[in-house]
Amino acid sequence: MVLWLKHNTEPWSEVMERFKKAHAIRRDCDRKTVKQFLQDWPIFQYLRGEVLVPGDINTIVA
Repeated sequence: MVLWLKHNTEPWSEVMERFKKAHAIRRDCDRKTVKQFLQDWPIFQYLRGEVLVPGDINTIVA
């Protein structure tokens, strides 16, 4: 699931579904810099990535 998200941005409905399922993985990852986090989760930098941030903001800054 994580590998798929790192390499795919379409179909968007599947991205959203897999992204939601991977929340615990992102939440429990080792705390890193924001730069490292974004490198691990490049989907945030995708054109539609801004819609993913509200659900994950606590994961990034906690």
